[in-house]
Amino acid sequence: MKTTPGRRIGCFTLMELLVVITIISLLAALLGPGLIKARGFGAAVKCQANVRQLACANIMYASNWKNQFVPSCQGNNYWCGIAKGTWGSDISDEGGLAEYAGDKDVRDCPAADLQQEGGNNGCGSYGYSTAVGATEYMGTLAIPACTAQVTAPARTIMFSDNAGMSSGLYIQQSDLCPPLFIDAMGRDSGMGKAQPTMHFLHGDRASVSWADGHATSNGPITYTTSGWGSGEAEMLNAGLGWFGGEDEVKICKNLFRITR
Repeated sequence: MKTTPGRRIGCFTLMELLVVITIISLLAALLGPGLIKARGFGAAVKCQANVRQLACANIMYASNWKNQFVPSCQGNNYWCGIAKGTWGSDISDEGGLAEYAGDKDVRDCPAADLQQEGGNNGCGSYGYSTAVGATEYMGTLAIPACTAQVTAPARTIMFSDNAGMSSGLYIQQSDLCPPLFIDAMGRDSGMGKAQPTMHFLHGDRASVSWADGHATSNGPITYTTSGWGSGEAEMLNAGLGWFGGEDEVKICKNLFRITR
């Protein structure tokens, strides 16, 4: 085939390649933060769907168990499964709400990065409100609330993003406690303050489901306490605390509404 002398055939000059690389780099710089933000938004949406599914599973559980919600724990039987190890460790995906919740992945927030070590490993990244699952204890047996005791289900927390902290690492924690330990009459038991575990990992927000089955995104933290050897500033920086009031009494009243 004859060609015109000096005419290029199917080639790019170095300058053209540099221009293309520069344009691609600029597009990556412009789109990168948006893609990261979109990925985070997708994780938050999935997380909210998970806690909603857990709340609905617990409502179905109550309908089959004389209107009593699933217990937080009774011996080695936890709301999230059966503990095969010591101190509530090595929790399996059977028992508790497993048959009601369906897919075991519903226990894990896609944005959470929790260590599986110590007690409660295997429970997932959500905590179950002890105000619902453990209104009092008989030995090691948690006595859950019945549906009649939850007088304001749309304003009573059931599940949320949850985490403990050990040696600077986030760990799995199955219980979500009110800021104050309260007795069977709903009064301050005098046992002091609970460790903050509600995990605000979606920016400054946490996914929360309520006793009527709906789910919301809530935040930022309005109150926290010291915990696990860390001060309030450290817990706040770790995103562990509560919303719904500026002190423990208001939070218990606003979010953990159980009639005992």
